[in-house]
Order: sequence, then structure tokens, then C-alpha cells
Amino acid sequence: MHRHLSRRPRETPGTSWRIGRDHRDVVDLDVDVSHGDVEVAATRLAAMRRTPEDLKLIRRALIGMEYEIANDRLGDEQDFAFHQAIVDATHNPHFIALSSHLEQGARRVIRQARTNTKVRHVSMIEAVQEEHQAIFDAIKAGNTEAASLAAETHLKNAAERLDMYLKN
Repeated sequence: MHRHLSRRPRETPGTSWRIGRDHRDVVDLDVDVSHGDVEVAATRLAAMRRTPEDLKLIRRALIGMEYEIANDRLGDEQDFAFHQAIVDATHNPHFIALSSHLEQGARRVIRQARTNTKVRHVSMIEAVQEEHQAIFDAIKAGNTEAASLAAETHLKNAAERLDMYLKN
């Protein structure tokens, strides 16, 4: 199979491309795409394509975060593993490659966010965990709309928490 690359029209400025080997692997990539856009799209695709093994890996990371929280540790490695397991569950080589490319930045953001929450807003730790649980539940149910909404909510809340940290 050949990969195809085609330009797709957009309503907003910037360049947008569709890449993939066939219709199942087509991914829309905007040059000005944000990490959040990738996360939401990956979560939606994971809800469609996850296997029982994928669910085990996502759940293992979720439980790992809970264990780290219970032991008064950050859980940043488990948080990253959770998001990486979701990307892997897409079974899309383009998402996986993009995630690999963004890995160091993602790890840094996760570590900083978890550190800020632990140090400045301990009461929010459980809310963050509940956001992760909602993402897992939607993926497990195969509910693409709920998965997208849960990922969007998590990212919106994370941005609000970050804004709160920066103001304090």
C-alpha cells in the first residue's frame, strides 16, 4: 500500500494535510496542530480500535497513578504511560510516531503539572484522577464521543489548573 498525502481545505489559516496508507489510517495533521488536538483525536481512535490487551495497559497505568498518589508520590511516569498506552491503542503509526516525537515535552508538562498540583492544590489530585478514569471508562466502552469529551475536559481542566498555578 502506498501512503497518500493530500491537502485538505480549512476554514482557519494554516496548512492542513491528510496522511495515511488507506482510509483506516488517514490522519488530519494541521501544521499548527496542538498537542491537545492530537490527544483528543488519539483518544477517539483508541475507543474505536482498542484491544483487550490495550485496555489492560491503559488500566495498569491508571492503577499505577492511584498507587503513586496513595504513596504520596507524583505518579508522572504512570501518567505518561497512561497517555502513551492510549496512543498505542490507536494502532495508527502516524499517531505513534508523532507521540514519540513529542515525548520529552509531554513528559516535562506532565511532571510540572503533577508537581504543581501536589504542592499547591492537593485537593485537586483526586479530580485529576477522576478525569483519567472517565477517559478510561469511555475507551473501554468503545464510546468515541464520550472518549473525546473526556479528553477535551481533561485538557481544558489541565489548562485551567496551569493558569491557576501561573497566577499564584
